[in-house]
Amino acid sequence: MGGIDVIQLEGASGVLTPERTRTLIPAVQRESKGIPVELHAHCNIGLAAQCYVEAAKLGIKTLHTAVSPLANETSLPSIENTMSNARCLGYSPTLNEEALKTVSEHFRKIAQEKGLRIGVPLEYDIHAFNHQLPGGMMGTLRNQLADLKQEDRLEELLREISRVRQEFGHPVMATPYSQIVGAQALFNVTSGGRYKVVPDEAIMYMLGIYGEPDGPVDENVKDKILGSPKAKKWVNWKPAEITVQDLRKLEPQLSDDDLLLRIANPEREFKDKLDRLYGRR
Repeated sequence: MGGIDVIQLEGASGVLTPERTRTLIPAVQRESKGIPVELHAHCNIGLAAQCYVEAAKLGIKTLHTAVSPLANETSLPSIENTMSNARCLGYSPTLNEEALKTVSEHFRKIAQEKGLRIGVPLEYDIHAFNHQLPGGMMGTLRNQLADLKQEDRLEELLREISRVRQEFGHPVMATPYSQIVGAQALFNVTSGGRYKVVPDEAIMYMLGIYGEPDGPVDENVKDKILGSPKAKKWVNWKPAEITVQDLRKLEPQLSDDDLLLRIANPEREFKDKLDRLYGRR
């Protein structure tokens, strides 16, 4: 495997504050040994643009953004606003602004033609610190509720995510834990009863297959999950011993870096391959 070319600080849940930015980035820079540091923060609580200003002041040269029609809400800060703020700080962004304008107008036109959402800045919402739902998952859950004709239940779902996260011991809301908590909360809201439907991943989590929970779990919830009939097949399950060579055989045409990315963010077909390899199917 190759060396590390860049260190990316990612805040997909959007709960990074300007105050924490001022302490976190210098700490990472001290340990980076000269490796460039980038910042990727979502706008879930409306503070990401301010965090980017603080990061720029601290010498961060790469800030992840989106063109304005696709920015804000639970996405990234807009590139247009980020560039404007950078100029106010005395920097000179070198992006091709004519090309940027063309790209932005292209996506705005598509959104208007298809009736898609255009990102707008969000107000500060302290509830986000409880559920810490990553930005990408927010769109997925909106779509799933829409498919069920239950679009009006998003706020209810977010409250349930906070509750499930607490019952699961406050796991860090990153893959795979955010998906496990989010899926369980969705079933709790839409299936007619809390923990009436339990996905395999929630059972595996409670059995410690994903590692020990970060905090104490609700024992009543744990008993309910592990008391379900489908939990029996996981009680004595042990992961298969997999070598790097086994993983390379899944996608032999990929480079090491691309294979690691595919494993970390598997699409459905590749996830099925991983499940079969690990004996989960």
